Amino acid sequence: MGAGLSSVLRSVVFDFGQTLVDSSEGFRAAERTAQQRLLTVLPDVDPQDFMARYRTTRSGFKNASSFSRCELWRTVLAMWNAEAAAAVLKGWEQDYWETVMTLTQPFPETVTVL
Repeated sequence: MGAGLSSVLRSVVFDFGQTLVDSSEGFRAAERTAQQRLLTVLPDVDPQDFMARYRTTRSGFKNASSFSRCELWRTVLAMWNAEAAAAVLKGWEQDYWETVMTLTQPFPETVTVL
Protein backbone atom coordinates (compact mmCIF):
# COMPACT_ATOMS: atom_id res chain seq x y z
CA MET A 1 0.00 0.00 0.00
CA GLY A 2 1.24 3.50 0.03
CA ALA A 3 2.50 5.70 2.75
CA GLY A 4 0.25 6.18 5.75
CA LEU A 5 -1.69 9.39 6.29
CA SER A 6 0.75 10.53 8.96
CA SER A 7 3.65 10.57 6.50
CA VAL A 8 1.68 12.68 3.99
CA LEU A 9 -0.22 15.05 6.26
CA ARG A 10 1.94 18.03 7.20
CA SER A 11 -0.56 20.41 8.72
CA VAL A 12 -4.18 21.07 9.48
CA VAL A 13 -5.56 24.59 9.21
CA PHE A 14 -8.56 25.80 11.17
CA ASP A 15 -10.46 29.03 10.70
CA PHE A 16 -10.19 30.85 14.01
CA GLY A 17 -13.28 33.05 14.34
CA GLN A 18 -16.53 31.21 14.88
CA THR A 19 -14.76 27.88 14.29
CA LEU A 20 -12.41 27.54 17.23
CA VAL A 21 -13.72 30.50 19.22
CA ASP A 22 -17.03 32.22 19.76
CA SER A 23 -16.63 35.95 19.10
CA SER A 24 -20.32 36.71 18.68
CA GLU A 25 -20.82 38.44 22.04
CA GLY A 26 -17.68 40.51 21.53
CA PHE A 27 -18.84 41.69 18.12
CA ARG A 28 -22.32 42.49 19.41
CA ALA A 29 -20.93 44.55 22.30
CA ALA A 30 -18.36 46.32 20.12
CA GLU A 31 -20.98 47.14 17.48
CA ARG A 32 -23.40 48.57 20.06
CA THR A 33 -20.68 50.85 21.44
CA ALA A 34 -19.58 51.94 17.96
CA GLN A 35 -23.12 52.75 16.92
CA GLN A 36 -23.72 54.78 20.09
CA ARG A 37 -20.50 56.72 19.51
CA LEU A 38 -21.37 57.44 15.89
CA LEU A 39 -24.80 58.68 16.89
CA THR A 40 -23.15 61.21 19.23
CA VAL A 41 -21.54 62.71 16.11
CA LEU A 42 -24.92 62.56 14.32
CA PRO A 43 -27.34 63.84 17.00
CA ASP A 44 -30.05 64.93 14.56
CA VAL A 45 -30.11 61.70 12.54
CA ASP A 46 -33.05 59.34 12.83
CA PRO A 47 -31.68 56.22 14.61
CA GLN A 48 -33.65 53.85 12.35
CA ASP A 49 -32.30 55.51 9.21
CA PHE A 50 -28.82 55.41 10.73
CA MET A 51 -29.08 51.69 11.54
CA ALA A 52 -30.35 50.79 8.06
CA ARG A 53 -27.52 52.65 6.35
CA TYR A 54 -24.94 51.43 8.86
CA ARG A 55 -25.88 47.78 8.40
CA THR A 56 -25.87 48.06 4.60
CA THR A 57 -22.48 49.76 4.62
CA ARG A 58 -21.01 47.30 7.12
CA SER A 59 -22.24 44.41 4.98
CA GLY A 60 -20.55 45.91 1.92
CA PHE A 61 -17.27 46.24 3.81
CA LYS A 62 -17.53 42.65 5.05
CA ASN A 63 -18.26 41.35 1.55
CA ALA A 64 -15.20 43.20 0.28
CA SER A 65 -13.08 41.70 3.12
CA SER A 66 -12.39 45.21 4.37
CA PHE A 67 -12.12 45.12 8.15
CA SER A 68 -11.02 48.69 8.90
CA ARG A 69 -13.60 50.07 11.25
CA CYS A 70 -12.14 53.58 10.78
CA GLU A 71 -12.91 53.42 7.06
CA LEU A 72 -16.37 51.98 7.72
CA TRP A 73 -17.18 54.74 10.17
CA ARG A 74 -15.78 57.47 7.90
CA THR A 75 -18.01 56.17 5.12
CA VAL A 76 -21.07 56.13 7.36
CA LEU A 77 -20.42 59.62 8.72
CA ALA A 78 -19.90 60.96 5.19
CA MET A 79 -23.47 59.92 4.34
CA TRP A 80 -24.55 62.83 6.53
CA ASN A 81 -21.62 65.10 5.60
CA ALA A 82 -20.13 64.55 9.04
CA GLU A 83 -16.69 63.50 10.16
CA ALA A 84 -14.70 62.65 13.25
CA ALA A 85 -11.01 63.23 13.86
CA ALA A 86 -8.72 60.44 12.70
CA ALA A 87 -7.32 60.04 16.22
CA VAL A 88 -10.83 59.65 17.63
CA LEU A 89 -11.73 56.99 15.08
CA LYS A 90 -8.45 55.16 15.68
CA GLY A 91 -9.14 55.11 19.43
CA TRP A 92 -12.65 53.82 18.82
CA GLU A 93 -11.27 51.11 16.55
CA GLN A 94 -8.75 50.03 19.17
CA ASP A 95 -11.55 49.83 21.75
CA TYR A 96 -13.69 47.90 19.25
CA TRP A 97 -11.11 45.15 18.66
CA GLU A 98 -10.17 44.99 22.36
CA THR A 99 -13.84 44.41 23.20
CA VAL A 100 -14.06 41.64 20.60
CA MET A 101 -10.87 40.04 21.91
CA THR A 102 -11.86 40.32 25.58
CA LEU A 103 -15.27 38.71 25.02
CA THR A 104 -14.02 35.96 22.68
CA GLN A 105 -14.06 32.51 24.24
CA PRO A 106 -13.04 29.11 22.87
CA PHE A 107 -15.86 26.74 22.11
CA PRO A 108 -16.05 23.92 24.69
CA GLU A 109 -14.73 21.31 22.24
CA THR A 110 -11.83 23.41 20.91
CA VAL A 111 -9.16 22.13 23.29
CA THR A 112 -10.21 18.53 22.70
CA VAL A 113 -10.16 18.96 18.92
CA LEU A 114 -6.74 20.58 18.97
